[in-house]
Amino acid sequence: MFDPVDRSTIREAIRAEIAAASKEVKSSWLDIDAIEHLADQPGHFVYRLVLSSPVHLAPDQAVTFQTQRPRDSIPAVVVKADDEGLVVECRKALPADAKLLRMSLDPAFILRALGEFLEAISESPGPIARRVYKKDLPPRPQVVAQDFEGLNEDQRSAISEMAATPLYLLWGPPGTGKTTTIGAAVAGWMREGRSVLVVSTSNAAVDVAMRSVLGRVHADERKHLLRLGASLDLEVGTLTLEGKLAERDLILAVGLAKAQRRITQINEIIATKSPSTARLHAYFQELAECEGVVRRFNEMAESEASKLLADVRVTGCTLARMVLDEGLRRRRFDVVVLDEASMASLLYALAASMLAGSHLVYAGDPKQLPPIVQADTLEARRWLGRNVYGWFGVEMEDSASGLKLLGTQYRMTDEIGGLVSRLTYGDRLRHGRGRRGQLVVFVELPEEWRTTHYSVAEGSYYHPAAVPALHALADVICEDGDLLLLSPFRPQRSLLSALAFDLKEGRPDCKIVASTIHRSQGSESGAVVVDLTTHQPGKGVPFFADDNCQKLMNVALSRAKDMLLILGGRAMLESLAAGSPFWRSFLGEFGRGIDWLPCSDFFDGFERVGDLAQFSHGGRKDLPAIYSHTTECGPVRAGADRLGGVEASRKLLVMDRADPIAAKGGVIVRQGRDNPAVFMAGGRLCLKYGDGWLVVRSPNVTRVVWRIAFSHLADEVLNPVQAKRFFCPECFDGNLTLRSIKGEGLFLACSNAQVHQCYYRRRLSLADAKILVQMQDEKCANGHPMTARMGPKGTPFIGCENFPQCDEAKTFLNILQ
Repeated sequence: MFDPVDRSTIREAIRAEIAAASKEVKSSWLDIDAIEHLADQPGHFVYRLVLSSPVHLAPDQAVTFQTQRPRDSIPAVVVKADDEGLVVECRKALPADAKLLRMSLDPAFILRALGEFLEAISESPGPIARRVYKKDLPPRPQVVAQDFEGLNEDQRSAISEMAATPLYLLWGPPGTGKTTTIGAAVAGWMREGRSVLVVSTSNAAVDVAMRSVLGRVHADERKHLLRLGASLDLEVGTLTLEGKLAERDLILAVGLAKAQRRITQINEIIATKSPSTARLHAYFQELAECEGVVRRFNEMAESEASKLLADVRVTGCTLARMVLDEGLRRRRFDVVVLDEASMASLLYALAASMLAGSHLVYAGDPKQLPPIVQADTLEARRWLGRNVYGWFGVEMEDSASGLKLLGTQYRMTDEIGGLVSRLTYGDRLRHGRGRRGQLVVFVELPEEWRTTHYSVAEGSYYHPAAVPALHALADVICEDGDLLLLSPFRPQRSLLSALAFDLKEGRPDCKIVASTIHRSQGSESGAVVVDLTTHQPGKGVPFFADDNCQKLMNVALSRAKDMLLILGGRAMLESLAAGSPFWRSFLGEFGRGIDWLPCSDFFDGFERVGDLAQFSHGGRKDLPAIYSHTTECGPVRAGADRLGGVEASRKLLVMDRADPIAAKGGVIVRQGRDNPAVFMAGGRLCLKYGDGWLVVRSPNVTRVVWRIAFSHLADEVLNPVQAKRFFCPECFDGNLTLRSIKGEGLFLACSNAQVHQCYYRRRLSLADAKILVQMQDEKCANGHPMTARMGPKGTPFIGCENFPQCDEAKTFLNILQ
C-alpha cells in the first residue's frame, strides 16, 4: 500500500521513536518506591507502582518483575502510566514490600510490533485502508436521522451517516456525548450481526467505550461483547476472557476469589510481621497452593477460549493490543471504530484502517491533545506526531470537509461552556445541561510572586505561590467534594499533588487529584484549578508559545463541570497576548466570561511575621528546613540564625549571591540563583509577602519543595527504598557490600560469592557512594553532614556538604573499617 519513499520514512520514524523511548527509560531496570494493591480481577492482580522517576509507557507494554527469590520472575502488562507511576496487571501476586522488587522492560516492544504489523498487513490492504492512505475522504452523505432513545439530533444523524459511508470522521468536543454516540452505533451494528472492533489509545478510553455499548444491550446480548487486555472497570472486566469464565462457573469464581484474597493476605503478613521459621514455611506452602488455583484458572480460560468466544461480535482493545495480538492481525472486521482518534498517531490510525472491511469511523476532537511523539525528527513528526485529522487537513466542520460536529455539550455550566466554546470552537457549541453558574475566576497573584522558577532536578517549572492561594480558597473549591488541580509542568504537578494531601486533612470526604494537563484528557471534576505556574512577564516559557498550547489549555478548561479557577498574573497574559491570537482572545474575556479577583483578598486569616526571627517552629522535626534568601529579603543573618535554631531532618541555606556567613547548627550553605524567597521548617511554609512573610502549614509540600527546587544543591533525606541499590540484581539473594580491590579501586560485590557462587560486582558510582555515606550518618567535626564527592582521578571520597566553608575530608576506608 505504501509507496517506496513513504515505506522508507515510516521505518525511519519508528527507528527514531524507538531510540528516543530507549533514551527516556535510561535503564532497563526501574526503581519502585511503593506498591499499592488496587484490586483483583479474575485470575489477575492489579497494582499501582510509585516510581522514583515516572516514565512514558504505552498501555499493554510488557514488563517483568524480579523478586529476591532466585529465578523468580513475574510477567505483567501496563494498564496505564500517569504522573505518579504505573498501574500494572499480573497473573501472580507481587510482594507487598517495594524493596523486594525490581522491574525490567523493553521500551521498544510495542513500537517494533507496530512496525511488524504495518509491514505484514500493508501488502494486502482493503479498499478503506487505501482510501485513508490516499486521503480520499468522502463527503458526508445526506440521510434521514434514525430514532435512537436518549440521543439528540446531531447524535442521531451521525449514526445514520456512519452507516451510509465507508469512511467517517466524527468530531466530538468535550461533553458532547461522543462515546455515547459510538455506543449506540456499535450496539446497532452488533444486532445486525456485524463484527466490530472498537480501539482507542488507552485502557480507560476502551473501558468507557465498552461501558457505553453495555448500556445499550440486553443481558442476553452480553455474550456478543469481548474486552481484550486489562480493564480496571468492574463491569467491563466481566467481558474479558477470564471474566466470561468466572460468570459461567460461579463455584470456580468463588474459589478463585478466595485464593486471590488469601495470597494478598499472606504477602502482607510476610512483609509486615516476623513469623517463625515453621510458620513461614506453612505460609509459603499455602501460598503455593493458592497460586496453583490462580494458575489453573488462567490455563482453563485459555483452553476454553474457543467456546467462550464463539458468539463474540464486538471486540474492544487498545491500539497497542491491536498490533500485538496475532489473532486480530489475521482478521478483517466489518466495522472498525477508533475512539480518541485525535490522540492516536497517524501510523496507528493507518494500522486500524487495515482491519476494516466495510466501515471505518474515526472519532475524536482535533482541538484537544495531539499524539505524543518523543523523537525530534522530520519523519517521526510526520508519521507519529500527527493524527488522522491533520492527515486529511480538516479541523472545522463545513459542507466540504466530511467532518461531523456534535454541537451540544452537557458537561459544563453555561458560563464555563461558553468560555470554552468562544476560545476554541468558534462559539459553535450549544449548552444542553441547563445549569447556570458563576463566571470563570482568574485569581491574580501578588506582585512579589510574579516570578518564574526552574527545577533543575525535573527539568521544568514550578512556583510555590499556589500553596497559600489554594489553602486560602480551600473551603470554596472543596465545597462540592471533587477537585482537580492542573498545571502544564511536571514539577508543579508534584507540588500540587503534595498540596492535595495537605488540603484533604480535615476534609476526608473530598476527592482531590493533581495532574499535568497532558495526562488529564478524559477526566472531569466538579471544581478545577488551572495553575499557570510561571508568572513573570517578559520571561517567556516555551509551553505558552507552543503550537499546541491552545489545545492543551482547551483540555484544562473543559475538565470543569461547575467551578473553574485560574491562578496567574494578568501582566504575563498581556505579554503573551502581544504575540498570540489565543492569549489575545483569552485576555479579551476579562469582564465577559472571566471574573478577576486579587489573591490578597483571601489572606486576612493567615499568620504573618515581619521578621523570620519571629517565626515559631513548633512543628514536625522529621521534615527538612530551608531558607532560600534573595536580595528582596534584606539581611540574611536573622533567617540564617533562625534556621540554625530549628530541629529538622536536613537544614539548607541558599543565597543568591556570595556571603561569607558562618553556618551554625548543622546548616548546609549553598549559592544558587532564580530560587523563590521561601523559609520552611516544621512543615510550615513562609513566602515573602509585602513587608514581611506569609505563613501557611503544609507539611507534605515542604518535603516536595526540597526535592523539586533544591535537591540539585544538597542531598535529599535518605529514602529507605534506596537500600534496593544494594540488593544483588543477579542472584537476588545477596547484598552488595563495599570492597576495595588493589589496583582497581572501589567496587560493590555480592555477598553470596561463596554460598551461591554469585560473582556479580560493579564499580562504586557517585550515587551509590552518596547513599552509603548517608546510611552511615557521617558528620564532620563541626556537626555538618558529610557527602560523597568525586576526586580528580575519578575516585570517590567523603567531604563535608559545607565545602568550601568546611574542607574536612575522609576516604572510604572509614566506611570499610
